[in-house]
Order: sequence, then structure tokens, then C-alpha cells
Amino acid sequence: MGVEDDASTSGGVTYANGHIYGAPETLDPADKHGERATVFFPGGAKYKGQWAKNRKHGKGSYTFANGDVYEGEWADDRRTGFGTYWRLDEGRYRVEYNGTWVENKKHGFGVFFNAKGERYEGEWFEGKRHGKGKQTYGGRFDGLGADVYDGEWVHGKRTGRGVMSWANGDAYEGQWEDDQKHGPGTHYYEEKRARYDGVWERDTPRCGEYRAMDDDIAPVIPLPDVKLMDADEVARRAKEVAIDALR
Repeated sequence: MGVEDDASTSGGVTYANGHIYGAPETLDPADKHGERATVFFPGGAKYKGQWAKNRKHGKGSYTFANGDVYEGEWADDRRTGFGTYWRLDEGRYRVEYNGTWVENKKHGFGVFFNAKGERYEGEWFEGKRHGKGKQTYGGRFDGLGADVYDGEWVHGKRTGRGVMSWANGDAYEGQWEDDQKHGPGTHYYEEKRARYDGVWERDTPRCGEYRAMDDDIAPVIPLPDVKLMDADEVARRAKEVAIDALR
């Protein structure tokens, strides 16, 4: 995700407009405490915000050399707390991640968008999807027409109990391991109006029963609430949940 902070810099010059060019570690620590002017780093990165003991600490905005931007909380020179990472794609900014961080890694609760608009909303652990969360695959940028997984994750993979709902109406509810159906579960086939109840091994049904679905009984599958949200709304919702999770 993005370029990491440039920790090996040298030199420092303060201009008449208050801007500072140089590395925090090479300047007088007294110049880097509390709210400070924009600091420019060799290579093109810059930071404007709060400092403590010559390190980024508190709230601030960091622009990477490639143009990406992180806006949010810092602790001891690292992205820690709540913040938003903006990705610069072909001259336009888009929100890539909005949520909580620990030592430069996504950790806690947050919402992640890839370049195709697919979204993950849920729990993170050391930069990976881990815990409970919802992931969309394909479809429009607002989620319409997407396949959706809603369930448990372990180290970035669907593992545990979860529900996969496909855009064609099919659905699977049961156990997963390493992104594959594995263990007891039920697969509903909408077009065939049939279901398979049984045990799966690495996405392959091993033992179970196929039977017709009653026309008047639909499978109880939680479908995603997908709607178009702007960046401000995404930020507001993610921050509210993240703050509640940290209480």
C-alpha cells in the first residue's frame, strides 16, 4: 500500500514563508513540537501537522512522493489511530482505505476500496482482512451486480463461517478455509431451484444431498445493503464504527 515514509534524509533549511525543507532528525528538536508548518523531504514527500519530540505525532497530512496522501492520526512517526489513505490514479484521487491504523498497517476496523471499486468493510489485523467483514467482487462501483461474501476472515482469506451471494441468485452458507468452501454447508442454485446440503472439501462436494427448493420457501441469506456513497459519507460511517470499537 503506498510508499513508506522516507526515514533516511539529511539537511534542513527554513524559508521566509515558514516552510521547512529537510529531515526531522537533522533539525533542532525544539523546532518540531506541536503544530508546525509544512515540512518538505528530499524526493518530493511533505508533511503538515503536529509533532512531538521531532516525530510526526497527533494529527497531520502526509503527501508521498508518488502523490498519494494520508490524512489522520500519527504516533511516534507512524500512522496510528484513525486516518484516510487517498490513492492518486491517473491524476484523480480516490479513497483507498478509511479506518484505523497501528504502526503504518490497517488494524482494527476500516473500509478498503480497490481500483475496480470492489469494497471490503470490516475488521483488520496487521494489514490483512481478519475477523468479520464483507467483501464485494465485480459489479458496479456502487456495488450493484456484485458477488458478495459476508463472514469470517483469517489472515486475508475467507476462513470460518460465511455467506457467499452471487449476482445470479446462487448462494452458499457454511464453512470456508483459505478462500474455498470447506466443511459443512449449503449451496443454493437459483436457476435450478435446488440446494445441496453436505460436506465440502476444497470447493468440491464430498458427501451430502441434492434436493429441490420449495417455491414458497426462499433461502434465508443476508444480502448486502449496497448504495452509492460519497467519500465524506464513507469517512463518517467508518470513523463512527472505528471509535465505537476502540472504546
